[in-house]
Amino acid sequence: MFEIAKEYYEQNGDLLPICSYTTDEGYHLGQWIVTQRINYRKKDSSMTPERIAKLESIGMSWLTLHDRFWDESYSIVKDCFNQFGSLDNLREYSVKGYTWTLLQRQKYRQNQLSEEQIHLLNDVGMVWEPEDTWQLKYEAASEYYKRYGNLDIPANYITESGISLGPWYRSVRNQYKDGTLSEERIKLLENIGIVWVSVQTRTWIRYYEAAKEYFGLHGNSDIPADYITDSGLKLGVWVSSQRYSYSKGKLPEEQIMLLERINFSWQRDDSKWNTGFCELEKYYSIYGNTNVPNGYITNDGFELGRWVTTQRYRLKQNKVSEKRKAKLDKLGFCWEPNEAAWFDGYTRAKAYFMQHGNINIPTTYRDIDGFKLGQWVANKKFLNKKGVLSSERVEQLEKLGVV
Repeated sequence: MFEIAKEYYEQNGDLLPICSYTTDEGYHLGQWIVTQRINYRKKDSSMTPERIAKLESIGMSWLTLHDRFWDESYSIVKDCFNQFGSLDNLREYSVKGYTWTLLQRQKYRQNQLSEEQIHLLNDVGMVWEPEDTWQLKYEAASEYYKRYGNLDIPANYITESGISLGPWYRSVRNQYKDGTLSEERIKLLENIGIVWVSVQTRTWIRYYEAAKEYFGLHGNSDIPADYITDSGLKLGVWVSSQRYSYSKGKLPEEQIMLLERINFSWQRDDSKWNTGFCELEKYYSIYGNTNVPNGYITNDGFELGRWVTTQRYRLKQNKVSEKRKAKLDKLGFCWEPNEAAWFDGYTRAKAYFMQHGNINIPTTYRDIDGFKLGQWVANKKFLNKKGVLSSERVEQLEKLGVV
């Protein structure tokens, strides 16, 4: 089929047959070319660099008929603007170009233009609304502000009198962004309360301020996923969305910098780990050790006992980073649970000995925390008789008179 396409190009000087074009031999060349464009846009594996190059060598245009028509019409309008500095003379310059701009206005009102197309038309001085229509919609916007106290007009909003205010508001904001909105209109809109910062940006700032307040209260930004502020903001959900946007490279640098000022953790695992470590530091400051019982839960509801067990398990799996291990080691973290249990029992036995001068307690004795100290002492005596205790531990127990 390529040779047939090449022959068509040599005869006609282009490769733009109508979709239904069929050669005298019965080949559906028009449909074949459409298929090549579709495969190109889909990045189909059949469109190898070699095939693309061969097609382009015979004048292949990858634009659709609609796209080509848009570009050609835009070129006419742009030529008029370059010649006269505005589109005021477009009707006399080109009826085709003038008619096309009317169609673009209609599509704009129906939200059928891409952002790129809107920007291109703004660049050539496109007037989306005649002056009298603009004034009418401006007055409707003023009424909207009086009723709702803001100008955050939804994109599809239509007034009770049938005015499509949403698309107009979108047009105004785009013109402001492009620098094509006159100073006079800017002042008029500011007089009725327009805020040029987008709703999306203002919402982000509101949530950020809540996260900043959390940081001020807790000293970290490890906000639980289900956390809701007193004012009803689902701050935990927002935090998760910031991590997701960051992972996709969609978070602006400015927002990244602001979040890092409040020690924001970009990985959820980091956030939970930091919370656990902070709770462990609190535990250490109270008890002087990190031997947290398995079922221990902090006053804030954090399962610190489970977290500690998880760190020991992850170390055996080689899943604890050097940085985290160093932080835990510095706090005197005991990686072996048996060692931790020994240290806990021995510390309690030593405290009893220091208070009473002996360790003569019944097997049923429990200390003030409910720890079964009597059983612990009896167990160590039994293990000593069996000869399974290390010399170091035997020596420690002898100092207390246990063995």
